[in-house]
Amino acid sequence: MATTINYGMKSASQEYGETATIGELLADRNLLQYLNASSDVRAMSGGATIPADALVSDYTTITLEKEGSSKA
Repeated sequence: MATTINYGMKSASQEYGETATIGELLADRNLLQYLNASSDVRAMSGGATIPADALVSDYTTITLEKEGSSKA
């Protein structure tokens, strides 16, 4: 199953293995470059930060946000 990763106005759908972690996704320089995202982003879903050891396969959509940004 493909996971959609959003950052700003850009998105990418990508297949990840069942054991791929959020930390591996955040370290994927090709993905970050495609999305024009810097390396200081965090993965979010439903308004909550996803821990680095969580499995990508547990999510259908992941939003990347710059660290320290807040929608308060």
